[in-house]
Amino acid sequence: MLSLHKGVKILSIIDEFIKVCNEKKEKDAFIYKGHGISYKRLLSDMYKTIGMMKAYGMKSGEKALVFLLPSYEMYLLFFAGLFYGINLIVTDSYRSPRGLRRLLKNEEIKYVFCDRSTAFLKPVIGLRQKWIRVKKYEKYASEAYDVKPDLDSTVLTTYTSGTTGSPKPIRRSLNDLKKQVEVVVDNVTVNTDDIAFSRLPIYTLFIVFKGLTCVVGGKMNSRELKEHKVTAVLAPIAELLESEEEYLFVKKVLIGGATVYPKEIHRLRHLFPKAGIEYVYGSSECVLISKTDIEYFEKNYAFDKKISGVDVSVEDADENGVGRIRVEGDVVLSDTGIEISNDIGYLDEKGLHIVGRRNYSAVGRYNYLIDREILMRHPEIKRGFSLIYNGVCYFCYEGKKGIPDEGDISFVYFSKLPMDYKHRTKLNYGKALEIIKKKYKV
Repeated sequence: MLSLHKGVKILSIIDEFIKVCNEKKEKDAFIYKGHGISYKRLLSDMYKTIGMMKAYGMKSGEKALVFLLPSYEMYLLFFAGLFYGINLIVTDSYRSPRGLRRLLKNEEIKYVFCDRSTAFLKPVIGLRQKWIRVKKYEKYASEAYDVKPDLDSTVLTTYTSGTTGSPKPIRRSLNDLKKQVEVVVDNVTVNTDDIAFSRLPIYTLFIVFKGLTCVVGGKMNSRELKEHKVTAVLAPIAELLESEEEYLFVKKVLIGGATVYPKEIHRLRHLFPKAGIEYVYGSSECVLISKTDIEYFEKNYAFDKKISGVDVSVEDADENGVGRIRVEGDVVLSDTGIEISNDIGYLDEKGLHIVGRRNYSAVGRYNYLIDREILMRHPEIKRGFSLIYNGVCYFCYEGKKGIPDEGDISFVYFSKLPMDYKHRTKLNYGKALEIIKKKYKV
């Protein structure tokens, strides 16, 4: 085993995981298909799985595809792959064979992790890559491998089919994951007597790090959750809103992801107390919710707006320093571990100010306001961005044909809409401000 000396600060996500498992040897880590799996068994199985990867000839730094499936086998492959230093490409299980072939080719993937539920894809896709089936791991010795992957170079890449077209990869290092784990471990107020439910491996990392028992499975109804005596649910807001009746009896609902939208805020206000929610995992973009709502959350919940630092820069700036805003550094977890962000700022007489970032899940049901979505589909509209001036949100867009009296920029005025659209433009913010002043006489 890795030696963990008292007084030495543990820096590695791997060391922390092993430390938790060693301290909780006899406590269940998972309830899987009705059977409890102890932390000792989880750690042993993880080492066996790493041994299997070595036996297949895998090397640290290579790429492997792993499906986001709620089964013990897939969690094992996910954990072992991360801890062995494999650059995991994570996707859902519903992509088409053609899409999977393209993904394998584009990412130059050499290995595919599967369990019994995904093995059927092998003949369908006709892969030449090596498939690692977790059911074979038992034949490998339970040897304690001293795995020390590079936390900066080992990368988790997440894909999702989403609702908005072609999936885009989101890449994060183990250090990024470590930051997310630390934030939740430090802030989520659950205790080791709680039994938690989560459908996704990344959320499950949090549950394991808290030393809880995790119920592993697909989407469970209230009867199944009661059978397993689940007292805490870790879920994105989108899922909670879809299944509120299932979760109302649960003592604690922990929400991951900054997917609080003003149009749902009043429903959430009534839902939160009934669901027993005591922690909201938010970020700096939450300032865009109305002041009244923020005060409500701050008064009633541990609403954390200081998760991580934000590095702000302005790209393609003109002589006045006005250009495209770029915001980096926020660590935000959504329901698939994916983040899609846009840069949010506002202009006044003193210059450019950063508010934060609006984050939302690619697979959420509450991402877009219909007016905005229809607007962006209009054949005359090429690209757009959101801008706040004097507390008012403007959606600015560039028309394909342009507007003769206002150059290439036109504006749609929204006084109460959130800024949730990802701008894809290099429009001049200084010019935009002048047109806003002229058009709306502000």
